[in-house]
Amino acid sequence: QGPMRLVSIMRGCANHCTFCVVPKTRGPERSRDSLSILRECYVLSHEGGAREITLLGQNVNSYVRAASDADTSDDCSPQPSLRALNEFL
Repeated sequence: QGPMRLVSIMRGCANHCTFCVVPKTRGPERSRDSLSILRECYVLSHEGGAREITLLGQNVNSYVRAASDADTSDDCSPQPSLRALNEFL
């Protein structure tokens, strides 16, 4: 356990590299909605003692907020949705 935790922010992959089996085994790329990520990080930091949280994904630079997120602006970068992480931790 310790003070570091890992949080997956997306599943699958949209790339089809010849050497990689991720798209075939995990399916197409899907981003988690930011509210569920924030909730998980909050629980890990406030109830689980995490001091450092690493956000994981096959291609985290392609994270896109889910349509179900409360913030539905046209900006698809992760910063507006996940900026609240700094307030939690």
